[in-house]
Amino acid sequence: MPSAKILEQKKQLVADLAEKMKAAKSGVIVDYCGITVEKDTALRAELRKAGVDYTVVKNTYIKKAADIAGISGFEPYLEGMTAFAFSNEDPLAPAKVLCKFAEANETFKVKVGMMDGAVIEASEVEALAKIPSKEVLIGKVLGSIQGPLYGLAYALQAIIDKYCGNYAGDMAGYYWDSCNYWVADKMRDNGVEVYKPSEELLAFATSDEIVNGIHQWYIGYLNEMGLDGQAIYDKCMEIVAANAEAHADDWAAEFHYSDWTYTPDNY
Repeated sequence: MPSAKILEQKKQLVADLAEKMKAAKSGVIVDYCGITVEKDTALRAELRKAGVDYTVVKNTYIKKAADIAGISGFEPYLEGMTAFAFSNEDPLAPAKVLCKFAEANETFKVKVGMMDGAVIEASEVEALAKIPSKEVLIGKVLGSIQGPLYGLAYALQAIIDKYCGNYAGDMAGYYWDSCNYWVADKMRDNGVEVYKPSEELLAFATSDEIVNGIHQWYIGYLNEMGLDGQAIYDKCMEIVAANAEAHADDWAAEFHYSDWTYTPDNY
């Protein structure tokens, strides 16, 4: 019969496991049968990198801990060699790392999972693994809004060229392109595919139809705010034209492309 000390240690292990279950945003139970020490070490490194707590644990401990945590539904899956992975931060992380590992290792199986204290089937764990990460989703959102911004940028460029001549137009254009390159690199870092717009698309974005449409939208936006949109717009164009003529030589003397331009090698 186990000593009182060992029994107390087991009770503490179960209690700690129950607390992990309660605190976790998600968890995945796997069968790690047939995994070599080398592969297990690599898997643990990936899980640590993703902020996932991974523990090899007896099935009886999981059952007792689940009872304490008030989680039901694990019992049918508590057979064989079992490990439990938890995440308190990213609910997708355990599913992503473990499902990817299972795809490359036939003997490694996802048994069941949990999400916010509710048990989910292995198929649901696999579905979670396919959801894009937060960073990729943010990148996709940025990509979805960049198209209209391109149109606005080129429309503004057309206005600058019209009223300010080549000097200010070059300065604004190079600065905007530098910002675009920087954003494009950040999006690529987050797994988003970035495509350079075609000449046809650029021509359309700077066409009179698009430029005039943006002008009218801006005037209407000011009108909705209770202002005289057309008067404000006309005054802005008047100021731009006046300053362009007065300061064209100064802009030409002070503008240096190398001070503004950021150009990645892979764009």
